[in-house]
Amino acid sequence: MGATIVCTHSHRYEPHGVSVVIILAESHLSLHTWPEFKLASVDIFVCNPRTDPNLAKTHLHRALKAEKIAELEVERGRLDHIAQMRGRVQEPVFTDS
Repeated sequence: MGATIVCTHSHRYEPHGVSVVIILAESHLSLHTWPEFKLASVDIFVCNPRTDPNLAKTHLHRALKAEKIAELEVERGRLDHIAQMRGRVQEPVFTDS
């Protein structure tokens, strides 16, 4: 997808499943699997407009042999998108602590 891998970390669960985090110079990609439910959750987060997250999505779709895909795309920094998903956006609260 045109991203630069900084590092990766993975963890296998017993009796099955895996979590993988890939730190990118452009942000991150994470994958969590639940084979017992035939489910995987993927987060592809990039901040460089030259990267193409759709390439990663297509590759993972094929590699995982996914029969169905449900996706939610949120444009980074667009709080109005998040507000539509949650129904509202909370303003940050700052304290003097």
